[in-house]
This record gives sequence, C-alpha cells and structure tokens, in this order.
Amino acid sequence: MQLNDIVTAVVLSVLPLVVIVPIGALAYSAVGERVRGLVPGIVLMEGSFLLVAVGYLWFVGGVNVRLGLLSGPELVLALALVPAPFALSVATERVRSLLDAEGEKTLNLSRESVPAALIVALVLVGPAEELLYRGIVQPLLVDSLGAVAGIGVMATLFGAVHYPSYGADSPLDVDRGVVIGCLSTGLVGAGLGALFVVTGSLLAPIVTHSLYDAALFAKAAVENDETGEGPRSDVGRQ
Repeated sequence: MQLNDIVTAVVLSVLPLVVIVPIGALAYSAVGERVRGLVPGIVLMEGSFLLVAVGYLWFVGGVNVRLGLLSGPELVLALALVPAPFALSVATERVRSLLDAEGEKTLNLSRESVPAALIVALVLVGPAEELLYRGIVQPLLVDSLGAVAGIGVMATLFGAVHYPSYGADSPLDVDRGVVIGCLSTGLVGAGLGALFVVTGSLLAPIVTHSLYDAALFAKAAVENDETGEGPRSDVGRQ
C-alpha cells in the first residue's frame, strides 16, 4: 500500500471545494450577482475541478491515460450506460420517500439558459470531473488498494464532495437527504470508474457523463416549460 498516493488522492478530491472559494470571490467582484445563477455556479465548480486536475498534471509532468477514439463496442457501452443514472435517480427518490428524507432541491433553468447549459454539460462538466476523479484520483487509489477497493474509495470521495449540490452549505449542514444524494452520486462515480477500467479509455466515461448531464439539462428545461416551476435537477452532481 502506497500511503503517499492515497493521501494525494484524498487531497486532490477535496481540494476543489477549497479552490472554489477564491475563484468565486474573484468572479463575484467582476460580475456581481450574475455569478449566483445556475450555469455560472456550475462553471465555477467545474472550473475548480479542472484547475486542480491541470495543476496536478503540470506538477507531476502528466499521467499516462489513454484518450484516443473509442472502438465500436466501447462507444456502444458508453452510450448504453447514459440512461443508468436516471434509473438510479428514480430508486433514490423511492429511498427518500421510505426514509422520509428531504427531496431534491429545486433549481431554476430558464429557456434562455438552455444553450449555455448544454454547452457547459458537454464541454466542461464531464471532461473536468472525469479527468480529475477517473483520470487522476482513481489510478492513484487503484495502484495502492487494488481495482475494487480503489474504485470504491474514489466513488466515496466523488460522492462526498458533491454535498453542496444537494443544498448543504457545509459538512455541518448534511442531513439524510444530502447523504442519500451523495451516495447516489457515489454509485454513479463507481459505474464510471468501472467503465474506465473496462475500456481503458477516459473518453468512455467522459461521453457517458457529458451526455447524461446534457440530458438532465434538457429534462429540466422541459419540466420548467410544462409546469412553470423551477425544475428538479441533478446537473453537476455526477
């Protein structure tokens, strides 16, 4: 067991929650209240993931991760897994109901924001999170703990750092609803990690993750249009 790699993986996993504070402050000083919108907020969070990942790669001189074109079967597998998180979301809501836990937070997505949201989902959310958690954190843990344990720890960290997406302002605000949401996100992270191991290509989980988040934005926009209320959305949580 390589303790240094495990510590590095943990630090890298939680560092975006620290990095986003000064980034958010700079953005607020530049554009004011506009930074509090859904899309700007996601850009700030995912930008923090990307900054940590790129900073680490610069520091260590890069990592050996295959990012070439997917073979036919690999692409089919990546596309076939896109609906899986939706099924998990249904199961998660059932668990919330059984445990009488608070439901998902309502997030507003205006029709005018949809194009920008889709671009962010496809270009930033999936690539940033996959590069950091599956491309960097997971190999560090797998090399130290083995594939199963490494993916398990990575998924736990991946789910835990998404607690702000479920309405908690700090770890002290975590309740049953937040824990359920983080566990759900962790399961998605485990699936993406397994996809990375099976295909050997980081592009596979990037495709699955990006298309899933884009579909969530589209779903949120449709719900908002039909009900006239803010849609319920997990975007940026996986």
